[in-house]
Amino acid sequence: MKKLFIIAAALALWSGPALAGEKAVALDLHSHSICSDGIYTPEYLVDLAKTDTLRYYALSDHDTVACVARAQAQAKKDGITLVPAIEVSAEDDRMHILGLNLNLESPAIARLEKWADRARRARLPAIVAALEKAGVKLDAKNDVVIPKINAQRKADGKPPLSDSEAAALTLDQAQSMLAGHITRPDIAAALLARGYVSSKREAFDKYIGDDCPGYAEFQGPHFRDVIHAIHEAGAIAILAHPYTIYKGRKPPLVYSDKDYQSFQEIANDLLDAGLDGFEAFRPGWENEMDDFRLLEKVAAEYKGKKTVLFSAGSDFHGPGVTSVKGLYTEGLPVKYAKPLLKALKLD
Repeated sequence: MKKLFIIAAALALWSGPALAGEKAVALDLHSHSICSDGIYTPEYLVDLAKTDTLRYYALSDHDTVACVARAQAQAKKDGITLVPAIEVSAEDDRMHILGLNLNLESPAIARLEKWADRARRARLPAIVAALEKAGVKLDAKNDVVIPKINAQRKADGKPPLSDSEAAALTLDQAQSMLAGHITRPDIAAALLARGYVSSKREAFDKYIGDDCPGYAEFQGPHFRDVIHAIHEAGAIAILAHPYTIYKGRKPPLVYSDKDYQSFQEIANDLLDAGLDGFEAFRPGWENEMDDFRLLEKVAAEYKGKKTVLFSAGSDFHGPGVTSVKGLYTEGLPVKYAKPLLKALKLD
């Protein structure tokens, strides 16, 4: 009898690779604009979400909400629901936590933005210095920051800075003109433009990826502080692309000065700290069934008295920036969407 119960429970937990025949809610709760390391304006992304007939859409730039108000205004015109969001870089920048449906005016979000601004401004010259030791010469202002300013201005239909305007700026002043922050993909773009690599992927693999000669550490807030700030802003906290914090890495995983031997250990501590759920669905998730099963196992075995939410998002940056070619259009199965939308107060 006990054996039959275990088999039945396992079948109830696992519903098959394609979740065939299930109704789904059209949503994408993870994407990026020119305010972080995406290539499209927030207005264009909202129009794209409408074209893809998404019912709910979130702009979740890295460590900034600078473009969310623009996205909200466009969503109102397009008649879709915009979920104000942010993707916070926690710990060593391997752990990213989404804050979904947040209060943009919350002091907690302002604190997170300031933390990221300090950390990323310190990291840029550190990466440039490390690259120079490896024989790669980049100018932080002229090769990295000014091109990003001009890319943002171009996307907004504005002319680029003149040579004299750019020359008059200090590195700090130039960074203050950005919507958002400089991230490693911006440095990858500079390496590509200078001819050191033939693709942004090569830039990471050869120069600025983890354990590469141009890598410089990033110290973000501890995950408990990030989750607390997201909740303080009235949002829910979702672990973005959860597989990236353990795949391709050998234990122990070190977070908040603690060693973890498995993903399930860190996932349980995240949930104990208030994490609301995981970004379980993304383009190609059907090809990563072992990872999906692991998330379901963590959710089923978690001992806390709450429902562990599953979310969906593309992590779309734009063609050529990542392997993701568009927004997430498969939809989130209703059995997962219902509790998520209830938590987001969108049901």
